[in-house]
Amino acid sequence: MKRRITTYILLVIVLIIWGIIGYRFLSGRGEKTAADAAAPGKRDVVAGGSPPPLLNYRDPFFPVIPEEPEKSTMPAKKLSPRVVAEKEPIEIKCLGRIEKRGEIYYLVSVQSEYYPVRVGDKIGDLKVKCVTEDSLYFEKKRWKYAAEIPEK
Repeated sequence: MKRRITTYILLVIVLIIWGIIGYRFLSGRGEKTAADAAAPGKRDVVAGGSPPPLLNYRDPFFPVIPEEPEKSTMPAKKLSPRVVAEKEPIEIKCLGRIEKRGEIYYLVSVQSEYYPVRVGDKIGDLKVKCVTEDSLYFEKKRWKYAAEIPEK
């Protein structure tokens, strides 16, 4: 029984609040007072009681157009030409596959020198990146190299 009484009391409170909000909203479009007429920036109300339509509003579906930045009067800096490093030719050959203590190594010839390597090993600046079924892939700085693994 208490819940029903509480519901009715809350319902009356909500109706009173919405009534006040509605009254303020609808009564604000009435006659102007002397203070309203003297206030700068207020729009005139037309005979029908509603303000004139605004035609200079920002369209909410289009982004704001940025203002163009002011052009600098200072001369632009001359950039020095960028030096592009060429790919260094390296002679890499994979000669075969070796199994040693359960680990797989690949016999590689780099500039006529022989090395047993696996993924992650380095030969000078040259690093073994990955191995696929038919190729070994190396990396030196930002350049990548590949060597075919010969068939058995």
